[in-house]
Amino acid sequence: MSKYSEIAELVKRRIRKEDYTVNRFPGIRKLAEDCGVSYLTARQAMLKLVDDGVLLQKENGYFSINPQWNRDKAEFKVAFLTHHRASDYYVWENAVMTAAEKLGVFFRQVYYTHDDDPVIAEVLSGDFDLIFFKHNILGNPFCRNLVLKHRDKVVSLFQDLTEYGVRCLDGASPDEAVRLVDHLYGLGHRRFAAVKVAGDSSSGSSKIAAWERRLSQYGLKNTVFEVACRHTSYTLIPAYEQAAQIVNASPRPTAVFCTALELAIGLNRYCHEQGITVGRELSICSFGQPEMARMQVPSITVIDRPPPVEVAEEMIRDVMDSGIGEPVKLMYRTGVGNLIVGESTGPLTPSQH
Repeated sequence: MSKYSEIAELVKRRIRKEDYTVNRFPGIRKLAEDCGVSYLTARQAMLKLVDDGVLLQKENGYFSINPQWNRDKAEFKVAFLTHHRASDYYVWENAVMTAAEKLGVFFRQVYYTHDDDPVIAEVLSGDFDLIFFKHNILGNPFCRNLVLKHRDKVVSLFQDLTEYGVRCLDGASPDEAVRLVDHLYGLGHRRFAAVKVAGDSSSGSSKIAAWERRLSQYGLKNTVFEVACRHTSYTLIPAYEQAAQIVNASPRPTAVFCTALELAIGLNRYCHEQGITVGRELSICSFGQPEMARMQVPSITVIDRPPPVEVAEEMIRDVMDSGIGEPVKLMYRTGVGNLIVGESTGPLTPSQH
């Protein structure tokens, strides 16, 4: 096979893998630099791709991907679009990837670096059939308009946008937070607090609402603390740095509910450094990420969620079967959560009484 034919086949593989959804299609000179070949070889490859119907050559001499060829050659395509620092969603990424593999469809992980990153627009406007997207779009007009424009193929992770016609994939219902209240109340706790990320999505607020409803049934009140973060996908260090507002509150709560596990981990670490024994002097609990919760010292009490692979597979299958039109189902949940009791929650001590 000639060198230019090898380059042409490489470009085809990149197109099939949606590489040019994230990186704009190169010109001849850029392709030559990327592949380490001469300008003439890159040009021959481009012209071959035009002859094969893969590329279109515009009047100004530039090349673009023939969308018809790409659609004809590609199967159902799924993308998982997330912030590059949002490592806490690896379970959900793996679930969607596993579901896509089981169904034999294409999967691509795509990262963006900031809220106005053009990658977001390129993916949403690209050739994907279903895009899982974790972002609080309500505070960003750029993202909001794009997501609502492409609502037929967007899946919002954890943020309920069903009122806008956007599918949502969520874990256990926020109402499961009542189990944490019952657990802590049974241990003798009566001074409660909740921690959320400032500007958090409706998911965190819904959990606190369920938590407070159950507390009110016991005739108890709740104090809400907010952790300010530069980006809502990166909360671990800010939670640690701002934990003093909780620990030094007067009166100090004896039980704290963190809407995200990263908040609980940050608070847990701060207490350790201050000589406060979590599970005895302060009980901490959270929601989701049971694998990570078990690995903490002490292990953190959380509401578990069933494995998300099956519900991710159900969603992909529903979209594949439904075709074009309004989705029949918008909210997908993993099912009823389970209370996993860790070492971070314990009975009220005599001094706390």
